[in-house]
Amino acid sequence: MAAIGAMPKLQVLDPYRAVLNQILQVSPSDFEDLIGDLMVAMGYEDVIVIGGPGDKGEDVRGVLQSNLVSVHVSVQVKRYNKTLVSGSDVHKLRGAIPEGGQGAIITTSDFSNDAKEEAAKSGFKHVSLINGRELVDLLKEYWGKEPLSASPDPAAGELSWHERLGLTQGLVVR
Repeated sequence: MAAIGAMPKLQVLDPYRAVLNQILQVSPSDFEDLIGDLMVAMGYEDVIVIGGPGDKGEDVRGVLQSNLVSVHVSVQVKRYNKTLVSGSDVHKLRGAIPEGGQGAIITTSDFSNDAKEEAAKSGFKHVSLINGRELVDLLKEYWGKEPLSASPDPAAGELSWHERLGLTQGLVVR
């Protein structure tokens, strides 16, 4: 029995968890498309969503161009709620990265210690690890840029990521 005059417990909203919960509502292939569109918004060129069976650990690939270099990046995406990405996932992605390229694993969850250790090994192709909180930060930074902000084909009634995820500018849940 609650004491008279006791304050009810306040529920603290974790804005990162709220956004990640919205992302977890889309299908795995839609999540791959979201990451591809994020890469385009970030300035990657020649972005291709591969995904599906037989992707050999590479879901999305793109090229980051600068005046000095052209970096080919292979990305594995993991739409997990609580499951941690493993070291074997990092190892598998390394095998899919073309010579001279780099890799990244982007997840809605986080990474196991062995995944972090595997990614940190020197003498191997570089693999960056982007966890759920970092993904939300990237989405927040690039949310207003196309193709994240635009409908792919308004004439066909296709919805923008803002509408599909039910998020408005600043990644506020509607």
